[in-house]
Amino acid sequence: MSLSKSIRITLAALAALWMAAAGPVAAQDSSARIGVVNIAKLFQEAPQAQSANQRLQEEFGSRRQELGRKQEELQQKQQRLESEGDLMSTSQREALESEVRQGQQELARAQQSFEQDVNARRNEELGQVQQRIFEVIEELAKNEGYDVVLGDNVIYAADSVDITPRVLERLKSLAEDS
Repeated sequence: MSLSKSIRITLAALAALWMAAAGPVAAQDSSARIGVVNIAKLFQEAPQAQSANQRLQEEFGSRRQELGRKQEELQQKQQRLESEGDLMSTSQREALESEVRQGQQELARAQQSFEQDVNARRNEELGQVQQRIFEVIEELAKNEGYDVVLGDNVIYAADSVDITPRVLERLKSLAEDS
């Protein structure tokens, strides 16, 4: 037996093995149940997400208003400096310029601190909402026999596989119960 003939036999055997292994994969049950969920829509419309946003508004609303008030005061001082600066004495103008600079620095620090606090709380609140949404999706998938539930990275899905309305309905009923 020549070398080329033994290589051909080996390749044929490998091809036969590959086809035998691929056969069961192709013959598997192709009736896997797939669902799709629009996570962004759930975050917008779920009562739990709306409640979280309301809590954030209540918690940070007064601080936001205070920052707005400070910003308006600073703008008024800046406008006064621009409109009346030429009429002021050098010492008055320098004092007002210093006040404006100091106010800008304080406002920037306060705004940065505010944003950090808001972001930390928002992440905490949304993390809890996300966990609840995923729990409901998993519960619905198990109860309704879904094998796979896909999220936002789906290019196309027919409405028949979109379970977002049912997840949202369940989230609403859970919000009413609590």
